[in-house]
Amino acid sequence: MDQVWLLSRLLNVLKLTKGKLEWTHKVLERLSQFVDVDTLQCAQVVDLIVRGDPAAWNIEYWKEHLNRLFDAIKNTQHHEAWQICVRTIHFLGEHGYRSFGEFLKRN
Repeated sequence: MDQVWLLSRLLNVLKLTKGKLEWTHKVLERLSQFVDVDTLQCAQVVDLIVRGDPAAWNIEYWKEHLNRLFDAIKNTQHHEAWQICVRTIHFLGEHGYRSFGEFLKRN
């Protein structure tokens, strides 16, 4: 399937469901393959998912995938996408997940 189409459909679904999905960890796992397709939409997807379900057990479960995604998005040097991630990281920090703040310290 066309990756651009899949990503835009995912973003639309997340907007309708306020960031809630089933099998979210699998979506986050696969999302890293889409960062080069549309970095901005990937950042938006991550933000919607995190804000849609900031439950402690889910964030812990998604931690590896989120780390990989933040790293990949930052490495693209897409300024707008990274600013969305920065806001997401601050949101996570406000909810006690300060380890993601390491991405804000790296150049």
